Amino acid sequence: MKARKGVAVRPIVSRCPWREREAHETTKPDILTEAEIQDIAVQISENGYRALPFVETGKQFFSCRDCYAVWLAGSVFERVPADQVSGVYDIAFIWTPAPETEKKE
Repeated sequence: MKARKGVAVRPIVSRCPWREREAHETTKPDILTEAEIQDIAVQISENGYRALPFVETGKQFFSCRDCYAVWLAGSVFERVPADQVSGVYDIAFIWTPAPETEKKE
């Protein structure tokens, strides 16, 4: 399918809440799979971290391809405050909670 001449295509801009902390490419965040969410839940249980936030209807977990931050949002384009990042699920599949949510009280 060819693009029409004169039609501007806006690139997808990363909406990572931590994009101000470090340089980010303009890439689309990944959507975490159910298996990845279950793996995070197991690591949270084993290490005594706070649980992931409740997933409301129409929301899903996103993961930044640059800094591996994980957050809950309704879409890729939704702006989420930096303090709503749940944690980091890095390339080695290790869950590290955000500093604000580290341990259960």
